[in-house]
Amino acid sequence: MKLVRLYSKLNDIHKAIPLSLISFEAARNAKNANTVRALSEMQGILKLWVEKHKGVELAPFSAGQIKKHATGSGSASKDDMIAAATKNHPDVEIIDDNHADALCLLDLTIDWYGEKD
Repeated sequence: MKLVRLYSKLNDIHKAIPLSLISFEAARNAKNANTVRALSEMQGILKLWVEKHKGVELAPFSAGQIKKHATGSGSASKDDMIAAATKNHPDVEIIDDNHADALCLLDLTIDWYGEKD
């Protein structure tokens, strides 16, 4: 059901705010087999959704790419990522390391593709 909900949520978001780019952390290296499977399935849903919605592009980035862009090191720690997000987004209260990672992914995406309105 999680995959069905993901597909449905993408439809809802696209209806409210038409998407042209979906940026995400690509599942490449995970220690747990169940994590790899779940992330791979979600990526498959993203690819399926994009195939049905022409004009939307996928922008997968590895964890190492995100970390290197944010901190200069592809093996940065969670604390390093929080510090980078805090530095680059001083007006945002960083909730946790996942929030910091998302902001760092946003920064990388904007640098890679440019800022969209």
